[in-house]
This record gives sequence, C-alpha cells and structure tokens, in this order.
Amino acid sequence: MVRALLDDVRAARPDLDVREAFVDVQEPEVADVVTSVVAPAEGGPGDAVVVPLLLSGGFHVGVDIAASVEDRGPGTGSAAAATPLGPDARLVDLLADRLAEAGVRADDAVVIAAAGSSARARATSSGSPRACASGTPVR
Repeated sequence: MVRALLDDVRAARPDLDVREAFVDVQEPEVADVVTSVVAPAEGGPGDAVVVPLLLSGGFHVGVDIAASVEDRGPGTGSAAAATPLGPDARLVDLLADRLAEAGVRADDAVVIAAAGSSARARATSSGSPRACASGTPVR
C-alpha cells in the first residue's frame, strides 16, 4: 500500500525525488534516508521534506521524525517535516464514502481502531467528527 501511494505521487509529480522510509522496525529508516539527501556520500547536498503517512501526531511524529530532520551541520542541506495526515475532516468524509460504497447500513457496527501510538490521547482525539458523517453514534 505504501509503495502504491508513492508510485501515485511519483506519477503526479515526476519532478520530485520521492523515497520511502519507515519509523519503526522496517528499513530504510527515516533518519538514514534524510541523511542520504542532505549529507550524501557523493554529490552535493539537497533538501528533504518528510511527509508522515500517519493519522495523528504521537511518538513517531514528535520524536522519531523530529530527530530525523534535525540540522546536520554546515555544508548540509535542510530537512523539514510535514504534519501527519490527521485528524482531518476530509479523512472522515473519505471514510463515510468508503463505508457507503461497501454497503454499510445505519444499524451495522463499524470498528475503527487506532494502533501504534503510545500517545493514547492522540489515538482517540479524532473522535467523532460528524459521527463518521453518518449520524451513527461513535463509541
């Protein structure tokens, strides 16, 4: 799924150097990919923007990604981090559309689970913008 998204971004913006990186367990790690751009072993330094494909802030955004974009000193390029994808009402609208396409009815149960954040408040802060845009109570 991540690679398909990156391929879509590459197709939409062929002028950008789009690379994948991960914050936990998988490689390449974000800090290593950023270093390869802003302080490459060969060639001149470039600039990097890390776009977290995460639905909320939390530990990875506030610690891992923040550390990955720290200044690497003189003669290096710069790095910055974008905000995570959510919480965002547009994601709720997209979810509502996808649920409708899947045929979810008003009396069906829908489970939306957050995983991977030690910041519980972040995981639950998306809460219920417009109760999943369907009028169904969110618990």
